[in-house]
Amino acid sequence: MKLCVISHKRHWLKDDRPVSSGGFVLEIDYWATMFDDVLLCVPLYRDEEPPRGVYGYRMPNIDIAPLPPFRANLPKRFVWRFRKSYRFLMNVVRFIKMRWAIHRCDAVCVRCPGHASMTGLVAAMFTWKPKCARYGANWTSSREDSDCERRQKAILRGWRFRGPVFVQWYSGEHFGDNIFPVFGTTITDADVLATNALVHGRQVGRRPRLLFVGRLSPEKNVDVILSGVA
Repeated sequence: MKLCVISHKRHWLKDDRPVSSGGFVLEIDYWATMFDDVLLCVPLYRDEEPPRGVYGYRMPNIDIAPLPPFRANLPKRFVWRFRKSYRFLMNVVRFIKMRWAIHRCDAVCVRCPGHASMTGLVAAMFTWKPKCARYGANWTSSREDSDCERRQKAILRGWRFRGPVFVQWYSGEHFGDNIFPVFGTTITDADVLATNALVHGRQVGRRPRLLFVGRLSPEKNVDVILSGVA
């Protein structure tokens, strides 16, 4: 069985091999152990040097169907005057590439949110093949959500997608029959108060130790951990 994964995750070329950052590579490597082949439909930045902290895929059954990058190497005047037409044209190209990638596979998984994911959801709605989606950001809506994120959540809640959606939120909430919680990443005020009450009166040693396992990137908020230890 061949799986098509559509994602907005940036990829680069290093020694003629696709590389990416974060836990995406590790996750796809794990998925590749459960499928005969995995086809990645992701933006590929061929003319950029890959940043630090990127990794290559270990599994040999992972292939890539590159999408055009989400930036234009064109004169600024041209992009400014025709940016809407250019974006529409490039989205059409991406849609065609995604449809061809889905056609080559037996199932499809769309990783959201992201601009490529928005096009991928539309492309996936036009197939009856098994499909699912994974929403990597907080599922609970907030004022900070972009228009693209709101549209993707609306599609995933609706009946047109016809597939399970795995999201990050607390299992006590209910957002729909096709929405399944993975884990909650949001700490609420009630969680903070409950934790304060739980540890009130406890004593720690003179030199408390805390183990952090993860990458040192801004979204991990390691500074909050350091403040907590202090």
